[in-house]
Amino acid sequence: MTSERLTRFREMRKELGLTRARQQNHTVESIRDAMLRLRLQYPKAGHREMSSLLFHEENMSVPRSAQIESTGGYHKVSELVRQRRANRLRRKRFWAAGVNDLWAIDQHDKWKYKYGLALHTGIEPFIGRIQWLKIWWTNSNPRIILSYYLDVVLEGGFMPLIFQSDFGNGHTLLRHSHDSALIGTLQHRWMNEKKNIPPEISWSQLRRRFTPGFEDILDIGVNNGWNDPKILIQA
Repeated sequence: MTSERLTRFREMRKELGLTRARQQNHTVESIRDAMLRLRLQYPKAGHREMSSLLFHEENMSVPRSAQIESTGGYHKVSELVRQRRANRLRRKRFWAAGVNDLWAIDQHDKWKYKYGLALHTGIEPFIGRIQWLKIWWTNSNPRIILSYYLDVVLEGGFMPLIFQSDFGNGHTLLRHSHDSALIGTLQHRWMNEKKNIPPEISWSQLRRRFTPGFEDILDIGVNNGWNDPKILIQA
């Protein structure tokens, strides 16, 4: 990039308000309120994740040193790192031919018995796009699951070649209706429990990043009598 283009690029970035950490010049005091809000919702977020949260949710570019000081020093950070490293890494290989080669769907029942809330997700693993992430008081009604899928198909105007999940769905029928050459074939891949890797990764990240802080909020609601899942969803 030539000096003239670089200068113009910096001018455009400034006009758009996309200043970085040095230009914003944040301190521990200036980020205190934002950190308190984010730490309440994401109590186990690490430095890299907190940098992303500050940037995307608070429009702040904050130097690493200010983040560390705001969390109470290196000892707390070291404890979070120790907890992360204590988990044993389990490597699995996943292969997809390309975009929309397959969508992987799965349900999450961790909150079903505690709060009466059931989660469901559909993921395009080649680009890592979450096609939907829904919460309701059931995730076992096939009509509801199919509605999640159809909403995305109708909005985007496309569907995957293969569906991957631990139970059947209407995808094969839709593929047959659009391509008669596929009649008599199965356009669904069944995966046993814990073998549907892309959604399992998403649920793991949800439990580590989002669940701890949000469960505290849910507990407040339950303790105040909001133990009806319909009320929790509306709230």
